[in-house]
Amino acid sequence: MNILLWQVVVVTALISTSLGAAYVNNDSSLSFGVLVKTVHGVACALWLGTTVWAAAFAGVTLLQVLPRHAFSTAQAATFPVFFVYGDICTIIAIVTFFLMHSPLTLTTANKIQAANLIVCYLCSTVNTWFLVPVGVDIMRRCNKIEKEAGVGQTIRHLDLTPLQDNEAYKKLRASFGLWHEASRVTATVSCLCIAFRVASLASS
Repeated sequence: MNILLWQVVVVTALISTSLGAAYVNNDSSLSFGVLVKTVHGVACALWLGTTVWAAAFAGVTLLQVLPRHAFSTAQAATFPVFFVYGDICTIIAIVTFFLMHSPLTLTTANKIQAANLIVCYLCSTVNTWFLVPVGVDIMRRCNKIEKEAGVGQTIRHLDLTPLQDNEAYKKLRASFGLWHEASRVTATVSCLCIAFRVASLASS
């Protein structure tokens, strides 16, 4: 199944389950307002949970158990999916937010929340369409040079002695470091933004 279609199916299934729970908890009477609030809350929670899992658990675990090139392959496959998933969740969150709060009558607090969600989306989509594709391309070029030099098959430790005089490789490594850091920073900002929104929902 196409990855994007699979993401839509998963998000739809989770939202449908949540709506069912909301329906039961509201004495089998589910208004449009409750529907929108439920979808909004689920979308925010999904993106927050996914970012925390990817950053704090999945990436660290794979780095500890996979050889360098296998880890790179996993990153190249999962990063685009991860950020497209973020785009979907944040778009849903933004649309439902404006269904809950008219843009013409936003309070200062709601303007902050709206701006926060938009920043969250922009950070995700910049990764999806710009930072990740370039970073993955550079990473693959680095891996190709490493494989030709016979390095990069170990777990965690990387001995780059055979490539210490390869200027092209050094430039690629430096470039990858910059792109990866930019991706990490924007992903962190996206995570903080959605965490701020979830905290706001919890306190309201």
